Amino acid sequence: MCFINLFVFIIDLAVLCEIKIAVSRLTKKDMVKLFFMLSILSAYLSFLWSRIS
Repeated sequence: MCFINLFVFIIDLAVLCEIKIAVSRLTKKDMVKLFFMLSILSAYLSFLWSRIS
C-alpha cells in the first residue's frame, strides 16, 4: 500500500516536471485544455484508488 503511494508520488513528480517544461511553450488555450485533462485524470485516478482500497 505504502509502496503504491510512493510510486504514484514519483510519477506525479515526473509529470509535473514534464508539464513545467511543456508550459513554457504553451498558449493560454492549451493551458486551459491541459488543466481540464489533468482534473479529469485526477478524478479518475481517485475513483480507481477508492475501488482498489
